[in-house]
Amino acid sequence: IIIMTATTTTSPPRPPAGHKSTTGGSSSLSSNKKNLKFWAILLPYFLITYLFFYIHVIQRASIRGEIQQDLHHHYRQHDLLKNTGGKKESLALQKSLKALEEDYQKETEELQKSIQLLQEQQQLQQQQQRKQEIHTTNQDDEIITALQNQISVLQHKLDAYLGWGQDGDPFYSSKVHTPCHKFHAAQGSGHAYGLCLDDFPYLNCVVYEFGIREQVEFGMELTEEPYGCEVHAFDPSPITKAWYNGPSPTAMKLQRKPGKWKLYDYGGGFADETITLREYNWGQVSIYHYPESVINPQNCTVSGHCRYHKHKAQKVHQLPVRSVDSIMKELGHDRVAVLKLDVEGSEYRMLENLIDSGACLKIDQILLEWHHYDFDLRYGLSSIPIHNVFHSMLKEKCGLEQFWIHDPTGWPSNEKLYAEMGLTLRYNIASFKRPSSAAAKEAANKPPVFFTKNHGT
Repeated sequence: IIIMTATTTTSPPRPPAGHKSTTGGSSSLSSNKKNLKFWAILLPYFLITYLFFYIHVIQRASIRGEIQQDLHHHYRQHDLLKNTGGKKESLALQKSLKALEEDYQKETEELQKSIQLLQEQQQLQQQQQRKQEIHTTNQDDEIITALQNQISVLQHKLDAYLGWGQDGDPFYSSKVHTPCHKFHAAQGSGHAYGLCLDDFPYLNCVVYEFGIREQVEFGMELTEEPYGCEVHAFDPSPITKAWYNGPSPTAMKLQRKPGKWKLYDYGGGFADETITLREYNWGQVSIYHYPESVINPQNCTVSGHCRYHKHKAQKVHQLPVRSVDSIMKELGHDRVAVLKLDVEGSEYRMLENLIDSGACLKIDQILLEWHHYDFDLRYGLSSIPIHNVFHSMLKEKCGLEQFWIHDPTGWPSNEKLYAEMGLTLRYNIASFKRPSSAAAKEAANKPPVFFTKNHGT
């Protein structure tokens, strides 16, 4: 029993059969490394402790055995002397027997203490193992929950993109989903943007405006009464830098309002990084890469092979961009009243970060211009699969719904360059917000007002 108790150990916890690390692999791999490190430290400690107590128990048992043999030997001598009448020798032997019995009792007690210590050590190891097993189980549960959430999100995106089933309305992005009771058409970048003044935080508002070029009417209006907002503008375009540092009266006026309007020489993106932006129309820069070689149907051979028409390559710029989440942390803003995006195609990457990072939960309104999209050939112009995905995610992950859209179908670019390249680039403008409070609804004296379409042509 002593030997079995001393040598019984349990192996470190292992993941369930068939379990594999998932969700990007990084968290599970890190967890496995921590588990290995934990057992690499703890196992040698337990083994050495076990070995020490095991040797101690064996030694005690051996001493106890020797004393027991001496006792048996003395008992036999005592009985022999008692029968032969040797009283003196018998008394001496009795004293010796008593001393041996005391030693035997003492060694028995020491042996019991050693066994108890060994059992306590085993219980300690079992407790540590149970704690580690619970920790491992919790980690597995977290991984399973994360996987379930990711699968749910992917299913949601797929249904929205395909217009699949009850939750996949093919025309979702062309509809208004929440009303605005106090609507304002704010001018900016050559267009009007729908701004909702329900629950608007007058005199205590922060506005982020990405992509201004030389047109700052939107931000300037929101710095004035009755809004009184603090406006932060972001644009890395060379044309914007030249305008701001040039003789423009508007730029000089804005430079005299450092507390209300400020320009930053970086743009918006998915992460804090330097990205490739290319020369675009109106002197701007864009993430969009034009085709440089297109088929020329007017220059074909008799065999039916057409030659290529070469277009001038876009000038490339390496420019810095930041995520909205990172900017908010650096500037110390925990709330943004209005986020305006006119970033020539980078809105998709920016929205991906806003949704994935949860930063969209800190934004009350998003006003944006959509660029470079196409419609679903199955349903026509007002069915935009990629927009359906973003609309769905903004609602589910951010609580933001579309309250205004410039045109359900958008409009195509009429630039000759795009036509020569065989491109049909479409644009649209949309606005998103959280559902209005009950107080805002009660304060509304009239239904929503929409202004006339303006394609900016």
